[in-house]
Amino acid sequence: MPDFVTFDDNMDHKAAERFAAANTDPVSTLTHSTAFVARHFLQWREDQKTRETVKRISKERSPKSNGGLRGAAFDMFARGLTVKEVSTELEITYANSHYYSRAYKKSC
Repeated sequence: MPDFVTFDDNMDHKAAERFAAANTDPVSTLTHSTAFVARHFLQWREDQKTRETVKRISKERSPKSNGGLRGAAFDMFARGLTVKEVSTELEITYANSHYYSRAYKKSC
């Protein structure tokens, strides 16, 4: 085996968990008919459109669309929410939420 080939058990395990979470069997033209694969793809695409619509609607209602992210984060920190809760609610990274937390503490 070449020296540059390395296996990461942790990464493989995470990939297996993601696959298991999808809870679907893989669909391939090697194992299924072309018509079945096409129907499966069309169903998947419809599901994606539905998810995007729900995501767009939820973002329109999100507090970050009113007054900006910084203002929304400051309001949430003023109410006593944690960095993790703010990052989840505003759909931002933990690092960004932490940055807003530090900025909020400096402004007080």
